[in-house]
Amino acid sequence: MPVIAKLLLLISWLSFGIAIILLITATSMNRKQPYGVGWLNGECYLVKGGTYAGSAILVLATVGSVIGSTLATIKTNQADQGRKIHAQLG
Repeated sequence: MPVIAKLLLLISWLSFGIAIILLITATSMNRKQPYGVGWLNGECYLVKGGTYAGSAILVLATVGSVIGSTLATIKTNQADQGRKIHAQLG
């Protein structure tokens, strides 16, 4: 596997992890909370729409990295197979 493919896979996993943490936290903060209990010393907090948009961008970065890694691996495999010399039979 080429180095660029490994790097893209690492980026995809990191962005996926950050997106999941961001979505879980935002969803938890956005729920109805009892008075005096919650994230910010009992104060009401609504998550901004940009938080979900940021998660969507991270998901797109994940998908793009996975596709890029796959294409880099396919191109490397095709280049390796093109250099093989097959013996004649018969």
